[in-house]
Amino acid sequence: MVALAVLALLAFVITRAKKKAVVGGGSRPLDLSLPVAGAKTPSGEMEAVRELLGADPRKEKGGLFSGPGADELFKTATTGGKSAVAASTAPTKLDYAASLLAYAEGGNVPAQNLLAEAYLTGHGAKQDYAEAFKWFKKSADQGNAAAQFKLGGLYYSGSGVKRDLAASLAWLRSSAEGGYAPAQAALGAKHIAGEDVQKDAALGLDWIKKAAEAGHEPSQFQLASMFYYGRDAAVDKAEAVKWFRLSAASGNPQAQFNAGLMLAKGDGVPPDYEEAFKWLVLASGSSSPALSADASRAMAAVQGALSPDAAARARAEAEKLRARISSAARPPFSGPVKK
Repeated sequence: MVALAVLALLAFVITRAKKKAVVGGGSRPLDLSLPVAGAKTPSGEMEAVRELLGADPRKEKGGLFSGPGADELFKTATTGGKSAVAASTAPTKLDYAASLLAYAEGGNVPAQNLLAEAYLTGHGAKQDYAEAFKWFKKSADQGNAAAQFKLGGLYYSGSGVKRDLAASLAWLRSSAEGGYAPAQAALGAKHIAGEDVQKDAALGLDWIKKAAEAGHEPSQFQLASMFYYGRDAAVDKAEAVKWFRLSAASGNPQAQFNAGLMLAKGDGVPPDYEEAFKWLVLASGSSSPALSADASRAMAAVQGALSPDAAARARAEAEKLRARISSAARPPFSGPVKK
């Protein structure tokens, strides 16, 4: 995502009558010169692929494997009424990898995924890419799309196995066809960039849209940017704001800013100041000082077009959504780091 352009607010005078109006979409757009930020060129496509595929596994962050079915381990791998994972956090300090091994060897796919992830990241087991490859392969061979994606990443980076781009692509495609959104996003980016596959922007767009429709937030933001700028897609501002809003609802502050700005300016969509204000309130809480400042300045301009009641409603809706986003982001158990 390109750096946010320097934001320049034009002087804007709000009459007393307009200050008293609750604007819901039928009024003249605000005169704001605020560019919507987003990727304008395809230069970042392969960086996204490499990040998704873990081109440098040493940068992997520890975390509970989140592929389909992983939560089932909590129901099937139990010790004394507690899951193996839960038990590993107990004072008895059970060995995380050892607690999973029997289930993994018995063909339990979630256990195989969790064990492989532990070896991949070094959280819960001594880091060992060959062992990570081994267990992801066992899970992938059983048809687990998330493990197939991870396997594609290991082949791509040559971690724990000889680098093989053809094998990487084959596993990536299997995962994508199995409905795994990160694989669909990576495959779409590959087709757009033409890496290891024939360049095909239309096919790339289809895969990215599949990922976005499956709820993959990065794909939702990317799709919105493609529609906004007409990059590898026809310009469609209505589709752009739709996908920016979906990305925003998952907590992406840049998408929150973009959606708010489009709605405030009436940029290709009917202006809706109250809805715009809601998204800008959320974006103003960004950890990026520049984005927070931009959103705050845009808020000030939009608030002038709202009645106090409308502004209060928008703030209340923003805080409700902020709470939902916060509660959905629960940190997973990562296992102890082993040297």
